[in-house]
Amino acid sequence: MNITATRGDSERFLLTLTEDEEPLDLTGAEVWMTAKRHLRDTDAEAVFQKSVGDGITITDDEGGLAQVDLVPGDTSGLPTRVMRLHYDVQVKTQGGRVLTPISGTLTVSPDVTLAIA
Repeated sequence: MNITATRGDSERFLLTLTEDEEPLDLTGAEVWMTAKRHLRDTDAEAVFQKSVGDGITITDDEGGLAQVDLVPGDTSGLPTRVMRLHYDVQVKTQGGRVLTPISGTLTVSPDVTLAIA
């Protein structure tokens, strides 16, 4: 799934996490969203990484719904040009299964206004 954002903006992504086209039960699950410049980058080198309680909120456990909130600092350090980041959403279920239900490209467009009051 490809998504877009604007550099330095507050962004909200609503995600439906599924497995075999059925909602993924997120009860007790851990969820991460990681965005990187290059696939070979380590998690420590990621542009940002969000997790439950730190930018990710599970909004419907049994329905597989989650909300990801980015703050301006997550992307404000990127260059003022279009950036295409690799991202994925990984889930570790309560039972210990690890799944990657969503991955794709996060296109971050430059912002025009650089100073706000």
